[in-house]
Amino acid sequence: MSKTMQYFWDEAEKNVDEIAMKVVKGLIDLKQAIKEVGDVANLELLGINDEMDAEEYLENAIEDLKNA
Repeated sequence: MSKTMQYFWDEAEKNVDEIAMKVVKGLIDLKQAIKEVGDVANLELLGINDEMDAEEYLENAIEDLKNA
């Protein structure tokens, strides 16, 4: 994978993980988180192509954060 693609992948992942952390901390709910994820650039690199993908990704990230 090129360095440029890796950079954009990492940035998208970091942004979505920050949104998931807001849910874990109780700052926003899952519905709001899904809306916020929709504003993140390069989601397709994470396999997020629609709201259903965003919800699934967030649920997994939230679960991982809770178990960490």
